[in-house]
Amino acid sequence: MSDAATPIERLEWDSDFFGFGVGRVAAARLAPRDAAGCARRARELGLRCLYFLADSGDPESWRAAIGAGFDPIDIRVELDRELPLAGQAPDCALAGESDLSALIHLARGTFTESRFFRDRRFPSGKAEELFSLWVRRGVSHSDSFTVLSRSSGEPSGFVSARITSIESGRIELVAVSPALRGQGVGLRLLDSCMGELARRGARRIFVVTQGSNAAAQRLYERAGFRTRSVGLWFHGWY
Repeated sequence: MSDAATPIERLEWDSDFFGFGVGRVAAARLAPRDAAGCARRARELGLRCLYFLADSGDPESWRAAIGAGFDPIDIRVELDRELPLAGQAPDCALAGESDLSALIHLARGTFTESRFFRDRRFPSGKAEELFSLWVRRGVSHSDSFTVLSRSSGEPSGFVSARITSIESGRIELVAVSPALRGQGVGLRLLDSCMGELARRGARRIFVVTQGSNAAAQRLYERAGFRTRSVGLWFHGWY
């Protein structure tokens, strides 16, 4: 692969949201020359940040990325499982617009394991805003929904998900009130979410979490998920 062919994609939504040029390397493996070419190309395109998701089984790519100035930021773990052929209505309630304020409040401080919080070069306020937008999407978009549980009349946890194709769905966000963690709330919410996805025609469900988030991984394993892939996130800054 020559420098001219180094695959760089400018991410317009990310760039507009963060207020500076953001792109990604459209490959999972990089040789040292290719990694250096990505950095040069990012500068030519006026990108301030460049994402690279490396294949976890290719340490040569890790070394090439680090050698070209990329910083290791996060471990991406994707899990999946099959869903039953016939879904039932969720045991937990479906959230509506009137629940948004409480859901956004519940989300605050929940997703600090994410790479946008871990990499301090992203403004922390923008990282919080990013998850608030995802919470809104889970309630407002036609391809998405959010199931929630309540305690004393207030939301105590939620799971947002969306249909991604004719027969598959993806969990976007999972949050449980700190006071109720370890009491089965998360598992009940996942069961309800999977029931609703199956009812909408999904046959397989996917979810992504952080390698450092052992509690989330244990929750998904209890819900029948198995690890599908592992990748390493790198960020290059210019």
